[in-house]
Amino acid sequence: LSLMSSSYKPKEYVGYQEILDNVRSIVNRIAPEWAASSIVQEIDDLETTIDEMYAGRQDQAEEMMRHDIENDDK
Repeated sequence: LSLMSSSYKPKEYVGYQEILDNVRSIVNRIAPEWAASSIVQEIDDLETTIDEMYAGRQDQAEEMMRHDIENDDK
């Protein structure tokens, strides 16, 4: 487990916010106004899910690293 923990690296979602902003822009430009707000809301919800998942993975990686350090000190 220690070997797995020390090699664990959380996925990085570099640029996802910019991508989602571009998608929102496309939706607002192309979709009918009555549909655009619903679609953009779904994109916002997905962004929140990604943010929460990413934060959870960072926390998990930090916890695993702390665990490895504590075990290495013994």
